[in-house]
Amino acid sequence: RYASVEGEAFTAEVIAQAKGVDERSVLASLSGGLERKHNLVRAQGIERVAGQRISRYRFRHILFQRYLYSTLDRVERPHVHGHVGDALEALHSEGADGTANIAPSLALHYELAGMPEKAVAYYQQAGERAVRMSANAEAIEHLRSGLRLLSSLPDTPQRAQMELHLQMAVVAPIVATASWGSEEAGRAYARALQLSEAVGGARQVPLALCMSAGYHMVRANHRAALALAERALDLAARLEGPTHLLLANYHMGAALTFPGDFKRSQHHLEQALALYEPESHHALAFAVGQDPAVVAMSFSLYCLHFLGHPDQAVGRCDEMLALAQRLDHPFTTMFALTFAGRLRRWRREAGQAHRLAEASLKLFEDQGIALAETSGLIEGAWVLSARGRHEEGITQFRRGLEAWSATGMANHLPEFLSVLAEMYGKAGQCDNALRTLDEAFAEMGGTGERYYEAELNRLRGELLLKADGSDEREAETCFLLAIGVARRQSAKMLELRAATSLARRWQSQGRWPEASALLQPVYAWFTEGFDTADLKEAKALLDALG
Repeated sequence: RYASVEGEAFTAEVIAQAKGVDERSVLASLSGGLERKHNLVRAQGIERVAGQRISRYRFRHILFQRYLYSTLDRVERPHVHGHVGDALEALHSEGADGTANIAPSLALHYELAGMPEKAVAYYQQAGERAVRMSANAEAIEHLRSGLRLLSSLPDTPQRAQMELHLQMAVVAPIVATASWGSEEAGRAYARALQLSEAVGGARQVPLALCMSAGYHMVRANHRAALALAERALDLAARLEGPTHLLLANYHMGAALTFPGDFKRSQHHLEQALALYEPESHHALAFAVGQDPAVVAMSFSLYCLHFLGHPDQAVGRCDEMLALAQRLDHPFTTMFALTFAGRLRRWRREAGQAHRLAEASLKLFEDQGIALAETSGLIEGAWVLSARGRHEEGITQFRRGLEAWSATGMANHLPEFLSVLAEMYGKAGQCDNALRTLDEAFAEMGGTGERYYEAELNRLRGELLLKADGSDEREAETCFLLAIGVARRQSAKMLELRAATSLARRWQSQGRWPEASALLQPVYAWFTEGFDTADLKEAKALLDALG
């Protein structure tokens, strides 16, 4: 009956220790009467754990195991589970992996033994091990079991501390299987922050603040995200821990990107990267969901490109993809592929963008990461449009947007909607294009996500001219607004785009000297990126203007 408690497969030494009897008598009973005479069990073989021999057996039919287990009454069963759990724990505790490999079994034995504190500890160990193996669904199941058990315990500081660890541990697998913006992730972030401030101690608060800031970023609550990141950075600076400063700086940098504060954002991202040590900080990917250096590099792509350093952005992108490949962490890989694809779209490099979109979709097929699918659909749709397959691209892009929203994500929508508007324009659907652009402006106004504001205004000007050439004055106003926004944001690449649009318009009106005077100083500012489509177009226009 003790064997039936361990399961269909069981260990002779565990039975002996749990029952407090001699191992040889147990082996004789199993291999003698129960195997050869009664044909109830089958010997499986001998293994070594921490230098100790263990003898494996299995019931010949699971019905035998279930019957024997059912003969234990409600009093005896918890006691036996406790004895078996203690025996398994003792047997494996000295091994190279300790109890990690059998943590799920130990958690179940201690739960059924009525020992919830020990069960919770092993559910957490099992969950964290599953996260390291990228078995995210399994990890969530274990960690949820721990949280369920905790809810039955008295409300004490010890219970709160245990819950804090579980809430922070469950975030990464939830994010990997759903997204940062899922409602379950939001509840875990909020509860972890509440607990960390109540019982976690000062050193646990910065991580909880950063995780909450990340959640608010993806939900497009950018003011709240920035406030949380500022709190995290202030506290991290006082604690002076490199890990806290790394996390706080990259969250601060990411939070500043969305309102378009590219210079300050880049400063904090570089601070984060200077603090990153691969050997000691890669484990953070399993705590927060993705490698912090890859995230910092990805947001740095926005800053470097828009600030007018496109070659540096490509260099940073290559560095990011190489690091993600070395780390071999699927969700981190998704992050790198997503932002690399956006960079290639900004550079209007359809071939590179297509390769990255296909890699994202392959990652979704292999790992089931929902955000990899949305990235592949959205960037792949832009490639279709860039290659003249406008209707097909629009259909796929809308599918991608729906998938993005279904994951709970709400950020990047002004940019995405502007891309869709441009695709409508290329398809000759100017009314749809302008309506979509109105949605983008409304989204930007509601969330304060202004990093694409200059491009929205420039694109509106282009669409107005395409829809009705008589709207020249309003179109010019849009171009001037775009130039003004880009200058305030120090976004030289976006300023160049807007200046090129306005200069081209003035060229068509015969205002060549004004067009040249506008575009020449912007183009002359650049020291790199002369192979990009934007700088090539500006140079060609300047040559035409004389």
